Amino acid sequence: MREILFRGRNKKTGQWAEGNLVHLKCEVRGETTTEVWKIHPVRINTDVPMDIDLKTIGQYTGMKDKNGKKIFEGDILKEDDVTHNGVVQIQGYMSSVREDEGCWVSILPKTQEWDFLWNVRKKVEVVGNIHDNPELVEADS
Repeated sequence: MREILFRGRNKKTGQWAEGNLVHLKCEVRGETTTEVWKIHPVRINTDVPMDIDLKTIGQYTGMKDKNGKKIFEGDILKEDDVTHNGVVQIQGYMSSVREDEGCWVSILPKTQEWDFLWNVRKKVEVVGNIHDNPELVEADS
């Protein structure tokens, strides 16, 4: 069974949190007044859900990069050049991770070409995410 985990940026501190995603609706006299998304951290001695910026929520893909780092939706991946006999056969690239029709994919920003994350996961490393480092995928465009 894969680990179900989410990541998001805390609205107050700006720090990233990982944990269970909780969606709360507050109702007053039968009308919904506010909707709040929180991440309940999966950490010992921490029991307080955090208010999370909705735009930054990303799900854990269940896969890790070549260094063993968890890959989340919205992460930016880097693949190095592939060389053979000292000649570059495939030029390295930056891509971002997203879910597309039920599959985790790695997408090149310029051409929108994609590959299944499962196929590239052992060749790439997480170098940032689209929220903290948008310039990484923009520079590769």
